[in-house]
Amino acid sequence: MTKQFHITEKAALPRLAWCARVARGTQDVIVDCGKWVEGDAGFFCEGAWSGDYRLRDFPEALTFSGSGAVIRQDEVLFCAPTHTLQALYLLKQANEVICSNSLAFLLQQCTDDIDSRYKAYDFDVMSIMFGLKDYTKHIPTRAGNRIHLYYHCNLVVTHNLEVLQQPKPLPEAFRDYESYRGFLQEEVNTVASNATSTERKIRYTPLATVSSGYDSPACAVLGKAAGCTQAVTFGAARSGEDDSGRQIGEALGLAVTEFDSQAYMRRTDCAEAEFLATGYGGDDLIMAALEEELPAKLLLTGYHGDKIWSRDAKAGPYIVRGDPSGASLGEFRLRVGFLNLPVPFIGCTQHESIKQISNSAMMRPWSVENIHYDRPIPRRIAEEAGIPRHLFGQKKKAIARPYQTTSARNPDLARVLSPAAYQDFCSDAETKPLFRNSVEHVGFVVLHTLYRFNLRLVQSVKLAALIRALGITPPTKPVISWKYSKSRTKHCLVFDWGFARIKARYRPDKP
Repeated sequence: MTKQFHITEKAALPRLAWCARVARGTQDVIVDCGKWVEGDAGFFCEGAWSGDYRLRDFPEALTFSGSGAVIRQDEVLFCAPTHTLQALYLLKQANEVICSNSLAFLLQQCTDDIDSRYKAYDFDVMSIMFGLKDYTKHIPTRAGNRIHLYYHCNLVVTHNLEVLQQPKPLPEAFRDYESYRGFLQEEVNTVASNATSTERKIRYTPLATVSSGYDSPACAVLGKAAGCTQAVTFGAARSGEDDSGRQIGEALGLAVTEFDSQAYMRRTDCAEAEFLATGYGGDDLIMAALEEELPAKLLLTGYHGDKIWSRDAKAGPYIVRGDPSGASLGEFRLRVGFLNLPVPFIGCTQHESIKQISNSAMMRPWSVENIHYDRPIPRRIAEEAGIPRHLFGQKKKAIARPYQTTSARNPDLARVLSPAAYQDFCSDAETKPLFRNSVEHVGFVVLHTLYRFNLRLVQSVKLAALIRALGITPPTKPVISWKYSKSRTKHCLVFDWGFARIKARYRPDKP
């Protein structure tokens, strides 16, 4: 007798959240999940992929936006998405393996919690921006367990509870612009068709995001060709500059709705908590304004376009990013009920060939003088669709509102949190010390000083040249952990605050 999923839907859970328990000696895999998770005895998923929905073949898909699992003979195959904005969280115990698409859900299911004494969760989780080779693979819990984080892979759990990691299938290298452009369009078309399949319990309508930058206009073009008719945009960047994509969307024939990126600052319900509880820096706080627009939508976004489509970014197969933007949508997405399709991640493991296309002679008509803000591929996609050159990609603008940045200093929390959230956080933080004792404090200061010295050595051009002259490859990053890169401030307590506020939604006693 083969294994089977025993699925219990709970209306009180976030719509797309799931947690599965594979126990030794039983054929039933127990799955608790929200009402919008699709599934039966042989599979469950929250997502759409480049394949026929009826075949349930998302483990083999080149593009999978979401997560889920299938039964293969007597084994369970858990599937992470093909982007790195969402992890699978897994805890292996003596007689059970527990896996979930939510860290909070997993910890509630195993009656564990984050460790309030540990102050580097956000550094550990955000480390995925360093790529699939160099991110922190597990995090500690209060009870002394290790929660493993898996990205861009499939996980086989065997009958004796071995956990085997399998790589995702990869596309072939792209020959030229036409082959890459065609691949992107075909994948977007197929994912959109899958998302709107009549076989589904919930069908997801395509919705484009559009700004005055490079990436989202190109994604909107691809979305339009796949049947998208609507778009959303924010009126202003973080600096106050106009960043609206209304003209761009309307040029494509899309119905565009404009939102205020600072709308969350006027709320009193601490809407920030579920973004900050992910540990990914909170870049996506502004998306709270879209809550009424997003249920049952396939959201086309431009996350990772800054690296994959840049002419001067370092290329490689490990999905190295400059920031964790897009990842803090996790808990918000599961609760609201939408799928995130970050188009630039499609085929991104072939970054080397994509960069070669960007720098090829054929792309020069779509190149501009500023190489640091020059992305010929999305410019060509947009301009060939009829979007005038002057409407987009003119100047780098930032719209995200992270509380924890990748730079040496973090922003003033009073500027990035709403007054209500800031007051609630400060009341909570007053009771929590930054260090357990003076020994830990001194140790941290020493390692922080060593990190800064180490970083200066790594960034020294003269030292790198000397090392190369000796026939040695110079290091590209400090030996000291990134978690010591900044002075410890109350920013490290924001994750705990957000996590404490949202974990109650996963209480096991909820019906």
